[in-house]
Amino acid sequence: MTMMTDRQIRAAIETNKLVMQGYDPKLVQPASYDMRLGDQVITSSAREIINPAQKGLVTIVAGDFALVTTFERVVMPTDIVGHLGLRSRFAKMGLVLLSGPQIDPGFRGVLVLGLANLSPRDVVIPY
Repeated sequence: MTMMTDRQIRAAIETNKLVMQGYDPKLVQPASYDMRLGDQVITSSAREIINPAQKGLVTIVAGDFALVTTFERVVMPTDIVGHLGLRSRFAKMGLVLLSGPQIDPGFRGVLVLGLANLSPRDVVIPY
């Protein structure tokens, strides 16, 4: 099994082998796609659904846990597995991704990711 290059990702999108609603070609990286924060977040401190689109951001306070959705909705083909990771800039701020490391073949929908803020400072994620 190999990772897809940017050309392979673009080709899979262009031929509808991989369907991604909300796709932005500017977010394709050399071997990945940077998904964006969606419109539903819930944190262990707020205990209510927050819509980051309304404020343009979401704040995960120090020591907090959050479930966040992706802006993009994906339809994975049955012969491709996606791999999840966290941007290093967020890891450097103290966020840890607690979700499983893969998107299963055949998955359809938005992704829900678990994030924990292990830093002593609040972390702001732009919408």
